[in-house]
Amino acid sequence: MNDLNLRQYYDDENDLRQLFKSLKERSRFIFGFTGVVTLLAIGYVLSFTSPPIQYDVETSFFKPDESSVIKLNQYSVLNETSESVFRSFLKNINSKVLQNQVFIDSGYREKLAKGGAPSISITKNKESKLTGIELPHIFRAQSTNPDIVSEFLNEVRIAADNQTVNFFINIQKLKITNRLTQLTAKRSELINEARQSRLNEVVKLKDAAALASSLNIIESNLNQLNKSSNNMNLNIAIQSGTNIPDWYLYGETALLKMIASLESRASDEAFIPQLLKLDSEMLKLKSIRPDSAGINSMQLYQSAISKIIPTKSRNRLIIALAFVGSLILSILLVFLMNAVKEEDESIKKGK
Repeated sequence: MNDLNLRQYYDDENDLRQLFKSLKERSRFIFGFTGVVTLLAIGYVLSFTSPPIQYDVETSFFKPDESSVIKLNQYSVLNETSESVFRSFLKNINSKVLQNQVFIDSGYREKLAKGGAPSISITKNKESKLTGIELPHIFRAQSTNPDIVSEFLNEVRIAADNQTVNFFINIQKLKITNRLTQLTAKRSELINEARQSRLNEVVKLKDAAALASSLNIIESNLNQLNKSSNNMNLNIAIQSGTNIPDWYLYGETALLKMIASLESRASDEAFIPQLLKLDSEMLKLKSIRPDSAGINSMQLYQSAISKIIPTKSRNRLIIALAFVGSLILSILLVFLMNAVKEEDESIKKGK
């Protein structure tokens, strides 16, 4: 049993020596084949044009400060919050229409060699879960032209800020105009009502004057009410609250003077107490001059900056695979050639 194991050990050792011997004899072929394939792989890799360096360009911002929102609401026409203003800003800065407008109007198409507008995205951060501190929103794009794209992002941000602020300013102006229109209509309504009331009073007095004239009541009878017993019934009527007709109390002369006074009145405005409050509100609204000075829809955290996007080169991997693969293939070819050689030799010996 031991002799059998020992013989098998010597046979394996001889086979291994024979293997290394054959590899050594074919070493030139192995190194030559491996070297040629590796050199071809290196040439193949070098034939590639290196891709342009990609940059990640980003700018970041917070919600608008409270002082800006207070100034926006200072006339009590609006009641916005920093959140509502910031939502409007994010909607505008995300607008492809606005981005394309800035891209075309500011000549970025030509600056980027007639390329399309960079693909832009926003990372919406609220607050850190660890510290509870608000994090900035990040506005970013990727490009091989970091300087131009940085300029573009800054301009889009400014355009979105201006558009948002002007939107709220225009709402203020529209609300003021609408309110002034309502107050003007109300004022005209009150004046027309007062004028119609005066005209109705003129008609009433004219009827009373005509009746007084027909009954020959020319002068006022106000001073005759309590002078005689003949007026006892009239006195009783006054004390009991019974209405006494104007034609009798004033007489034709006084009624005609009252009519003339009402008809010659230039304006009824002084006799309308509601106009005082209404005119005061209109004057206050007309004095408001909404403007965007000191108002913003976001707070800038950082202007656009760029950084290189790291890329993994595949060139070394290709060369390494070519080297290892060609080495293994060359060894397999050596084994194949040795096997063919041994077969040929055995055939010759058999003959």
